[in-house]
Amino acid sequence: MSELISIDYKDWYINQKRLPDRESAEYKPFFDFHREICLNGCMMNGVYINPFLYWHLNIWHTEVDVVDDRGRIYQKYANPLLRDNEWVVTNEIDRAQQEKRGLVILGIRRFAKSVIEASYIGWGATFDENSQNVIAGLNAPDIKLITDKLDKGLNFLPEAWRWQRVEDNWKNQVTLGIKTKSGERIPFSQILIRNLDEGNNEEAIAGTKPRKLIIDEIGKGSFLRGFQAAVPGFTTPYGWGCSPILTGTGGDMKRFMDAKSLMFDVDNFNFLTYNNEKDEKRVHGLFISYKYLAQNFNIFIENP
Repeated sequence: MSELISIDYKDWYINQKRLPDRESAEYKPFFDFHREICLNGCMMNGVYINPFLYWHLNIWHTEVDVVDDRGRIYQKYANPLLRDNEWVVTNEIDRAQQEKRGLVILGIRRFAKSVIEASYIGWGATFDENSQNVIAGLNAPDIKLITDKLDKGLNFLPEAWRWQRVEDNWKNQVTLGIKTKSGERIPFSQILIRNLDEGNNEEAIAGTKPRKLIIDEIGKGSFLRGFQAAVPGFTTPYGWGCSPILTGTGGDMKRFMDAKSLMFDVDNFNFLTYNNEKDEKRVHGLFISYKYLAQNFNIFIENP
């Protein structure tokens, strides 16, 4: 395994006051450098910055609450803040990928769930050639919350990484790629949108081969059969080729039996477990690292 890039905070993408001109000799090396960190992570002052977190804080955009000089609160479209939620969750996503397991997150408010989900799918679709990146949910309105954020976020990516829309149907499939002047369409990756319809559409994800998969609001209906129908598509001789992320907000959970079955048997479903002293110490270590960042760096931290 190659050694991770070591980077100072001043060299983060977000801190660059001037980006190289497209025609300059610095352009490709500059974006290759930051692409490498978005794919593999980096070290900063001895702290591991996982690749999805670097992408999320530096490249992705979302609505952020800010205060003007008269004390009025308004929303600005900008890079996300680093809160303890983002720090812990992106590190667990990174661990799930390393262990070739899934991750289930339930019962948390102000998690910015749809923001992270949109960013996660955008991350995969931007860099993973020939990939299928699947957004699934139990109903159309919840899915649209994610796709609207993803649609807008893709338009704000750096030009070096901004693909054209070869296919643009946010109810079914969006294909990123290149459209040539002659009219040829060259696909790079796919974003697939699938509605499980509260469990009535069990085959919604079947037949796909996800590299990124999210199932949103799993407490709102039956999803396990739909998820299990998708598993063969990302099962390889080397383990899961995708780390599915399943989320739910406790206050919205009404038909939660499938979610309960998963939460009480995560190991048998090949999802990350949190039931021993070692895991408690590891998560505690994450918070210690977060506290260090909060005390030593100004990384858009909200209420450190």
